[in-house]
Amino acid sequence: MEKYSQFRDKGSGIAPFLPIPSQPAGAYLAFHVFLFVIRLPLLLSVTAAYFLVLQWLPLGILSKKALLWMILGVPGVWWIDLQIDGVRKGSLAKHHAQRLPQPGDVIASSFTSPVDALYLAAIFDPVFTVSYPHTRQVQRVSLLSAILRAFKKPREHPPPGAPLKDLRAIVENNPTRVVVVFPECTTTNGRAILPFSPSILGAPVGAKIFPISLRYSPSDITTPIPRSYWSFLWNLLSKPTNCIRVRIAECVYNTSKDPARSSNGLVNSYTSNFLDTLQTEDNTLSSSTDTLTGSDDQQPSTEERKILDKVGEALARLGRVKRIGLGVERHVFGRSTRKEQCYDGLRISKNAWDTNLVKANPLYLSVNWEASGGGAFAVIPLEERGRMPEQLPLFRGHTAAVLDTDWSPFNDSFLASASDDGKVFLWKVPQDFSVHTTKDEPEDVQPISKLTGHSRKVGHVLFNPAAENVLATASGDYSVKIWDVEKGAPRLTLKHGDIVQSLSWSANGSLLVTTSRDKKLRIWDVRQERPAKEVPGHTGAKNSRAVWMGEHDRIATTGFSKMSDRQLGLWDIREPKEPVGGFQILDSISGVCMPFWDEGTQCLYLAGKGDGNIRYFEYENDKFEYLSEYKSSDPQRGIAFLPKRGVNTHENEVMRAFKTVNDSYVEPISFIVPRRAEVFQSDIYPPATGAKPGVSLGEWFDGKDALPPKLDLESLYDGGEAVMVPASQKAASSPPAPASPKAPAPTKQEPEEPKPTTEASTATLRGPPPSVQDTKSSISQLASKFADQSDSSDEDEEPSNFDEPAPPTSRSIPAAAGIQPTTAAPAKSQPSPTKDHPSSTNGLSNKPDLPQSNTQKPLTAPSPTINPSSSQSQPSQPTPPSTSTNNQPIQTSLDEIKTLLEHQNRTMSAQNDRIGQLTAELDALKTKLGERRGSSVEKDERIRQLEEEVGRVRG
Repeated sequence: MEKYSQFRDKGSGIAPFLPIPSQPAGAYLAFHVFLFVIRLPLLLSVTAAYFLVLQWLPLGILSKKALLWMILGVPGVWWIDLQIDGVRKGSLAKHHAQRLPQPGDVIASSFTSPVDALYLAAIFDPVFTVSYPHTRQVQRVSLLSAILRAFKKPREHPPPGAPLKDLRAIVENNPTRVVVVFPECTTTNGRAILPFSPSILGAPVGAKIFPISLRYSPSDITTPIPRSYWSFLWNLLSKPTNCIRVRIAECVYNTSKDPARSSNGLVNSYTSNFLDTLQTEDNTLSSSTDTLTGSDDQQPSTEERKILDKVGEALARLGRVKRIGLGVERHVFGRSTRKEQCYDGLRISKNAWDTNLVKANPLYLSVNWEASGGGAFAVIPLEERGRMPEQLPLFRGHTAAVLDTDWSPFNDSFLASASDDGKVFLWKVPQDFSVHTTKDEPEDVQPISKLTGHSRKVGHVLFNPAAENVLATASGDYSVKIWDVEKGAPRLTLKHGDIVQSLSWSANGSLLVTTSRDKKLRIWDVRQERPAKEVPGHTGAKNSRAVWMGEHDRIATTGFSKMSDRQLGLWDIREPKEPVGGFQILDSISGVCMPFWDEGTQCLYLAGKGDGNIRYFEYENDKFEYLSEYKSSDPQRGIAFLPKRGVNTHENEVMRAFKTVNDSYVEPISFIVPRRAEVFQSDIYPPATGAKPGVSLGEWFDGKDALPPKLDLESLYDGGEAVMVPASQKAASSPPAPASPKAPAPTKQEPEEPKPTTEASTATLRGPPPSVQDTKSSISQLASKFADQSDSSDEDEEPSNFDEPAPPTSRSIPAAAGIQPTTAAPAKSQPSPTKDHPSSTNGLSNKPDLPQSNTQKPLTAPSPTINPSSSQSQPSQPTPPSTSTNNQPIQTSLDEIKTLLEHQNRTMSAQNDRIGQLTAELDALKTKLGERRGSSVEKDERIRQLEEEVGRVRG
């Protein structure tokens, strides 16, 4: 029961899954025991007789209802308090039957107790259904199944092979009965209304939906916790009497315009993400768990959302409770570990550098060590819990404190370390490594390689999650270097304006996000060595962190405001000018928040430095929904999360954290989904990132991107061999277009062909007046159109070889000569730094543009190609008059140049006249100012404005 007490809604503080305590019996305990002993066998016998025999006999509806009332009478349910909206007490029989559910209508009932289904069956004889959070379809069940459903654990997805149907079909197939839907999908203690399943939207168009609230007095006969059979029976049978308070609201009509939208599938929020909507035309989510019911469900429209809100608000009003955001799929709680099962007796580093201090993988845990005489860190096998020996083998080699470590995602025995000495060391954990040794002085482990290239301390190391042996390091020299680990040399350098505070790779390893002390958020196209986006981040003076949200094109950041409030931000990498929905204020605690993303459950975990709490949010509908919080009185300075392939699937562990406590021990914290672990829970364990890279080191530096293969966790559940499944390419492989490219000045190159004349003239007229130098450049570019070029049609016939040096461009031969020019390999040209000529197809490449057959064509008309054979066979025939044809576009271009020159002359003349007028007015004001030293403030302001205007015109 303790774990269910952590399911508390943040906004209201309500815990809908916490059992309601019973009133103490006191002196009446013996009487309660007597009632329980007498009623229990009677209730079991009557219930068994009805469900095993009587319900199958050809009895009438009235007889069956009488038997159900007999079952309700055994535990003392004598009184029913019924109230209907718009009907006064005692006047129900006076033509108010339309305010009650009739055959063909739908009942949306609250769900708190097994008695709910029994009472509804005794009154309406309905058809019962079971709803699930992510699908509009429902599962028809019997009365007994509906009663037992109140004792079962909540399910987010229907079981495989479940017979799901649209609610509309069930209503049409049972026109003489009412259909009951429990849209909350699970039982609560009756103190809140949970988020609804979209199942009631599947009702026929125009159907009446009656919200019905059922509450009890005493209120302790609810079953918010699964499998609470005996506590429920004791509370129900030991009381002399029980009362049911029934409230029926006015009906809500289903005004959905498109009943065909009721899908026969469901959306798996753990395996689908926002990037899927970019790959489909109808913007529907995709799922990898279509084995259940078929295609995916659609998100409710605005009109459908209004229907759900009306029903939910009606239930909340009838029950006098609140609607909360805590739902079935959000049952995740943190479980601490006893001290003897922790990693105790450690000397964790007390260095003030902002780092996580610990890193973990499925085999080992690395801890920054407080060592004298140089830097060191410890590696502890995860299975060796308890108190560590006084002396244990350390990983030594640095001459200053170790600031950060990181494990290779593809080799659990390989890691890198960064130190205050400006070095990066690579380490290999010895085979059969253990902290317990029989030697008096354990032998320290030495590095296998050293990476030197930074001039100041290295504060962060991070391996590429998709490419093998690619390492990123951030240093105090304001740079991030990308290393070829196999050669031990830096290949790329990302220059920043200040110290880098955090960095995180995208899922396919092509992009990198960094935060720095200059309060900027940068998204790097790493292999181009420049930021694709650079925007202002958190405005506070303290450190900020960033984490890439797996295969989404979203980034989560934590930081501070100017008022030192802790903030959470969600950024769209395509338009990161400001966070999506603005910054979300968390609290006013001074510790840095460390974010961690779980791709499997689509949850973001926030652990604060200096406090013992770990918040977790669910990413849904492009925003973070607060789920719950793990609270502890032991503050943490560092924390690490285990990769998904290392969690315990038999205990439904979705994440495991390792937090430092008092700089002396590390405590594991398991985040559990409370379910029975008898079978593998596929809905919370989608395929996870495995230990095989998506691309090799050479392929990655050559520009190839790929997600690493996924590991099917179900294959490991029973101890079988690991099964790898191909990763779906959801992550954006092409970076966003740069906001403001800052490419170096281009070298001397061939003049590029301009845009078409229409675009060029429009940009000229709308932009500021060009200078004389710009005019010369424009004329030069226009004239370059008539430079001799190779025939573009030949490029289509014979592909170019870009691996060989390109020969000089050959001069074209006039077509009238009757000779086909020889095709030459086109020369590579340098990219233009302007926006009109992006440097690559994705807008970020600094590499030379490759010529293509569909590039810009020259404005001159193509010369007709004459077959040499035909020219030789008819030498006496005159050639067609092509002079006028070739001269016509030249004359047109010359006219364009003349028009442009005239426009420039007029513009420059107008500017000179304006400058003269402003200068004369300024001189006059200065003369008056000299005569009258006590000039007014208005004149000073006018002089300043004139001077600024003159400066702008001259510039």
